[in-house]
Formats: sequence, structure tokens, C-alpha cells
Amino acid sequence: MPVTPDVRLCRGRVDKSLLLVRFRSLEMVGAMRAVLPPEPLTERILVIVPEKGSVTLHDLLAQIAPEHRNIAARAVVWLAKMGAITIIPPLSPRRQAR
Repeated sequence: MPVTPDVRLCRGRVDKSLLLVRFRSLEMVGAMRAVLPPEPLTERILVIVPEKGSVTLHDLLAQIAPEHRNIAARAVVWLAKMGAITIIPPLSPRRQAR
């Protein structure tokens, strides 16, 4: 599934505080810090994605400084892999007509 600006993001099953504790305790984090999203950006994304409801990727990125938007988009995918965010694909035109 491509991650496009119109996908919706909602909170995943992993509690955000548990995620950050788990993230900080990973041994590989030290060596991988250059390719992982910075913790302040990760925390910012988790603040923007609501506890209930959803937000589009486009709307989330609009709240991030322009120079950080590329890494923020990659961070969304990483957070989805970690279980903190769920990515909901947009409805196809056929499904919207129903």
C-alpha cells in the first residue's frame, strides 16, 4: 500500500509512552540513531495523531516544519511498523460511491 498524502493516521495498539521507553531501551538505537527519526520529532508526531479519530498525512505534515517533513513522513512509516500508528488507506472511488 503506498503511503500518500490522503491516507489517514490513527493511534495504534501500542501506548505512546511504552513505545518511547521501548525505543530508548533498544541496544541497536545507538548505532542506528542516524537513520531513525529523532525522538523530539517522534514525540511531536504522536501528539499530532489524535487519541481518538484520525488525521491525514497531509494535515500532519502541514504541522511539521518544512525542513523536517521528509523525515517525518518516514517516521510515520516507522511508527506504523512499531505499532504506534495505524495507516488507513483512502477509500477507492468505487467504495466511496456506495
